[in-house]
Amino acid sequence: MTIPTCSWRAAYPFLDDRNLPVAVGVTIGWVVYGLVPQGEIGAILMASVLFSLVMSGIGVTVANTSDTMLQSIFVMIAVIMIFQLK
Repeated sequence: MTIPTCSWRAAYPFLDDRNLPVAVGVTIGWVVYGLVPQGEIGAILMASVLFSLVMSGIGVTVANTSDTMLQSIFVMIAVIMIFQLK
């Protein structure tokens, strides 16, 4: 009988490539500064996945509809500024 091995991706599916920087940032904030998020960690990680998917979709849409690279850069700067101001 063999013991099945488990990778960290199977054990922690919420720590994918998009959420790993967020999880590391939350951990550093907790260890170094003693700051703990008020909400659930899972909700924060799911919000970061949603934000990544939305921004990727907007980027693909802008890139496909723009005529030049410079035009898509300016449109994405405007979109990011709107997201930052909100």
